[in-house]
Parts: sequence; structure tokens; C-alpha cells
Amino acid sequence: MKTQLNPDDYLAHNRDAYNAYAKEYRTKMHSKAWTDGDIDLVDYIQRYLPAKASDHLKILDLGPGNGNVLSLLKARGFDPSGIELSPEMAAIAQETVPEVPIIVDDFLGHDFGDQRFEGIFACAFVHLFPGNKALHVLQKIKSLLSADGVALIATTKHGRPEEGYIEKKRFNGNSLRYRRKFTEMELRSLIDKAGLQVLDYSELHEDVDSSEDEVWMRLIVSVL
Repeated sequence: MKTQLNPDDYLAHNRDAYNAYAKEYRTKMHSKAWTDGDIDLVDYIQRYLPAKASDHLKILDLGPGNGNVLSLLKARGFDPSGIELSPEMAAIAQETVPEVPIIVDDFLGHDFGDQRFEGIFACAFVHLFPGNKALHVLQKIKSLLSADGVALIATTKHGRPEEGYIEKKRFNGNSLRYRRKFTEMELRSLIDKAGLQVLDYSELHEDVDSSEDEVWMRLIVSVL
């Protein structure tokens, strides 16, 4: 279901939607498909992280979901942290990794001070913003990366750009969240405008629990 609501209210609607989805995220956190997918993504970004002792590498997870990625990063010796808009989602992630700091705030509005990160994990994140905010998201990711840092950007691939309030696939209920659909060309153009360069691009065909075959774009980017 898709409906027209005010795009300017996307933060409030997305916070409410993910508060409603939170319980279902908890039940899905031990799903083999989800866990295997998280392992694959962490393996992917790890190949491009700077060659330093892992316990010195700071990794920021944007929208950490159920905390699986933070848990994997912590287990591999990294110094992870997260930022999450939804208090209910943040609570679930915190249950998974009590020792990892998770900020409850809007990413664009949060002041990170002089913090810089060797890695930023942004899977299923940039598409939660209206198109006119997506460039700001990528610019902020650039500003938070260390000189030798990398970010993983992952979102679904579409034939034409589209956005609006829609229900989340494979989840029960009718909570609406703001969702942007990007073409590959559009996303690459925004990455370039943000002052980032693409180091690697790959696609993943996903049909887990769905009648549709979604294609996920996965890009490793760094500061130009």
C-alpha cells in the first residue's frame, strides 16, 4: 500500500513505523537468511577497511536494526557504534550488544563533534530519506569518514525513481514509512556530487520470503 502524506513529516512517520516494526525485528533476528546476509555484508566492507589493528577501527552503523551487524563487528574486534531514529529499535539492538553505544537520534540532525570513522555501514538507510535529502545523507557520511575510511551503501535497484509512504515488505501491519526508490545512475550521480568515489559495485538478487525478486545495489565508497 502506498499513500500520499507530507514528505516533510518523514522523520516522525519513520520513527513511528519502526517503533511498530520493532517486535517483528526481534523475532526475525535469529533467521538464518538474515544472519547470513549480515555476515556477507560485514565480510564485504571488511575487505576494504584500512589495514590497521581491528580494535582501533571505529565503525558506525546507520540504523542498526536488531543489532546483528554491531554484534558481528564487535566479535571481529572492531570498535562499533550505532545511531537509530526509533527508540524501540534502538532498545532491541542494545539488547543484542549491551556493550556497544547506540545513539537515539536523527542522523542528519545529530552532532558527532570531531568523531571520524574508518568504516560506515549504511545498509537499507539512504532510501529512508526523501530524494532532496539523500545528497545531504551522503555528504554527511563523507564528513564522518576518516581520510582512509570506507562506507558501504546498500539499497534496492529500480528502473525509475519514485518515493512516498509505503508499507514495509515482509512485515505485518500497515505502518507506513517513507521510502525512496533509486536507479543505479541516480545513486551514482548523488555519490559523485557528495564528493565520494565508488571503489566497488555489486548486485545481490534477494527473494527471501517474498514473491518478488529484489535487486540490491551494494557500493563501497571512499572520500575523493
